[in-house]
Amino acid sequence: KTFLEELFNELTNTQKRGPHAVCKDSLYITKDLGKSTKKIKDYVVQVSWGRSQAQKDHILTTSYAGLDPKQDDQKPHTKWIKHMDFSVSTDFGESFKVKVQGGNRFIASFEKFLFVAKFHDDGFDAVKLMVSTDGGETFQMSEIPEVLDEQSYNVLDADEGFVLLHVNHGEEHDNNNAKVQNGLMGNVYASDETGARYTL
Repeated sequence: KTFLEELFNELTNTQKRGPHAVCKDSLYITKDLGKSTKKIKDYVVQVSWGRSQAQKDHILTTSYAGLDPKQDDQKPHTKWIKHMDFSVSTDFGESFKVKVQGGNRFIASFEKFLFVAKFHDDGFDAVKLMVSTDGGETFQMSEIPEVLDEQSYNVLDADEGFVLLHVNHGEEHDNNNAKVQNGLMGNVYASDETGARYTL
């Protein structure tokens, strides 16, 4: 049985020795119930085994891109950023392939859907939802009918062949970028069978 070690902070304490040690979260894998571990990825933010049959034995991750493991510290992930990627390994961490550049967070359903929140630079800390139905091989951008910023998502249900999705649109602005509604604004949408086309 192969396990992923998700206790990043405990495992990376050994990397913080000395005044010039680099602080980063690393992903390790074990194939002998923890007797030995092997580091397979640095600067990891989120990790999971694939959940659907199409994702079987896949390792799904989001991680910072473009950092030097010898000198760059990992900063807390507190907002959507451009330099983070969603990657997949199909060989138990021997290699990772970037599937969504700018992918910050993901949700893997137990059925066919895989969702990735992709950074979208429009000045309002917004993201776009990318959807895959083939285990992360290909993605398409979701089509949400409202012309509003998409600041975060909550998948309410994705196990019945379609997706019920809550979208946090944040604060509403008019065509001149003036705020017209304070507080958070959100809607609930339902998809078709692709998980990418939504109606209110």
